[in-house]
Amino acid sequence: MNKDIIKNDRKIALTIALKYNQLKREHLEHLEVEQFVNYLFLHKWRHNLPESISEAVIEVMEADSGAIVAYLSQQAVVESKKYNLSDFDDLFRQDVSK
Repeated sequence: MNKDIIKNDRKIALTIALKYNQLKREHLEHLEVEQFVNYLFLHKWRHNLPESISEAVIEVMEADSGAIVAYLSQQAVVESKKYNLSDFDDLFRQDVSK
């Protein structure tokens, strides 16, 4: 199935919204919709797109919070390589005057 068809199908969009809300409610309260969509399209379906809408719906509903956390952790490591340690100084600085 074509990636554009998957992205524009209302049934898949509804399924993604339902699963996203379930994940957010039950396991990943800080998950953003963009992160979940990126997990699906850039990780889960990167090499093997679903062959039908029903297969896509099933795969979205089977998305597991552990796999999403692993993907997001991997993305954080990849993104962190773009920065220097000095970019994180404000995280490590403590205000000792208080």
